[in-house]
Amino acid sequence: MQLDKIRQVARRPSLSVDAVAQMQEKIITGEWPVGRELPSEAELVLGLGVSRTVVREALQALRIQGLIEGSQGRRQRVRPVTLDSVVEGLDLAMQRETASFADLVEVRVAIECNAAALAAVRASDENLAEMDRCIEAMRTGPDLESLVDADINFHTTLARASGNPLFAMVTKVLHRSMRKALLRIDLKLGHAVTAETHRPILEAVRRHDANAANTAMCHHLESNLSEVLVLQDSPNLLGVS
Repeated sequence: MQLDKIRQVARRPSLSVDAVAQMQEKIITGEWPVGRELPSEAELVLGLGVSRTVVREALQALRIQGLIEGSQGRRQRVRPVTLDSVVEGLDLAMQRETASFADLVEVRVAIECNAAALAAVRASDENLAEMDRCIEAMRTGPDLESLVDADINFHTTLARASGNPLFAMVTKVLHRSMRKALLRIDLKLGHAVTAETHRPILEAVRRHDANAANTAMCHHLESNLSEVLVLQDSPNLLGVS
């Protein structure tokens, strides 16, 4: 009897993973559309061929993934997948990794330089106006936090202007991870200089010059890395290592 219990416990993780995978497929394929109530726990037990405990573990996993919503003991509903829910998941995953500022800048170069080039082709007048406002907010912001907020908003606005939602998603996550370092950089440069370092990027996008926008963004990111190397002696610059 004791051996049977041990075997049941050993099998539970794989059963739970399999149950999650089956329910994920139903959500992804649209068999369970957004807003629909999931079957009851009793129906899931029969449909999946697992215990009520495994069903509850699987539902909890889907809630954590942001695929369903609802309180314990009540019928769950399929939740729409939003950019914020994806960003939260990716942000949590990145916090578990040890990454240097240089690592993150390499990723930013790969993403943001190309995003800038695309923005030069695709940006709307509204995108350009918002980036103008971000630069003005960097210049006139009342404190360091507002300066960094405007800095990050500029980059996320430009990523959205690329027309590729994945650029916007990853850019948002990267800047969250780099916020502590950006505070140090912007503190050193000050409001006026920080604002002006973004101006060539915006002007290239405004001219619809994709090559110039790409070059201006790459130069900006390389300058950020150079500033960080000067501050390298400061421990835990990123706040993630």
